[in-house]
Amino acid sequence: MSNQEGQENKFVVYLEGFGCFVFFIGLVVGFLFLAMKMYKQYEKSQANARVVESRSKKSRFSKSPEKKRAKQKTEQKKESFESRRSEVIFRTFVESVRNAQSEEQVNQIFDYFVRKIPMSQSDKERMRKFADLRIKQLTK
Repeated sequence: MSNQEGQENKFVVYLEGFGCFVFFIGLVVGFLFLAMKMYKQYEKSQANARVVESRSKKSRFSKSPEKKRAKQKTEQKKESFESRRSEVIFRTFVESVRNAQSEEQVNQIFDYFVRKIPMSQSDKERMRKFADLRIKQLTK
């Protein structure tokens, strides 16, 4: 290999190294650009949240009868939804417990429902009573 070929190979190696350097610099600049863009979106969402919060505070102070009625309707809808939800959960629980073949399965089903599904204390007690009845049936 001659001296000139060695210098050409060195030059190619330098070019490859420079290309890698430029590539990584481009990646860093790209990530910085994305981070700035995401931060701008975050600032916008925070500003929107502040505007919504200030509007809701203003509306709290000036409650017209129409707003009160609308609020009552939404509360009634929420309550009816919650009651329907608890009934569906209880029906599913009853069906699962009836299909259980052992006391251990009943306890596992009860534990799963109590741990995984948020519900009121009265619903939990109702489920416990039903599970106890099923356990009594299985032990007979």
